[in-house]
Amino acid sequence: MSRRLKMRIVEALPRPGRNRAASSPPLRPPGHPPVDGAAGGQQGPQLAEVKLAMIKGEITEEPTLDTSRDAKPITLLTLRFEAKDATDHWAPASCTVEVSSRLAAKFDGELHKGTTVLVAGQLAGGGDVLAMELCLASSAANLDAVGAG
Repeated sequence: MSRRLKMRIVEALPRPGRNRAASSPPLRPPGHPPVDGAAGGQQGPQLAEVKLAMIKGEITEEPTLDTSRDAKPITLLTLRFEAKDATDHWAPASCTVEVSSRLAAKFDGELHKGTTVLVAGQLAGGGDVLAMELCLASSAANLDAVGAG
């Protein structure tokens, strides 16, 4: 993967505090109270609620057009990839990836069954991934540096 692509993926990832007013309370996972610091009960490190995923996988079905939860047009991809199971063995896994129409338009018909892609995104309900960045693999060697799964 090129340095330029890595930078685009990193820049697309949400960061705690980005686009938030300075007076907003820090984000914490639901049900987690503030962590007391060592000195005088100060609040400890903050955790963002966003869960991130980076998946290298093969599109297993032809992409479908749909609408997002907020009624915006999206493309749905079903990806197959390898992941470790509860017994620490590699096993086939799959997920649905929601790709915005803006992001899908960059690939102008290149997203189809059998294409290997790298997706960086946010985990959504039900194990879906909301794509923030997408990369095609012109050959499997382009993504080998990312690792299995």
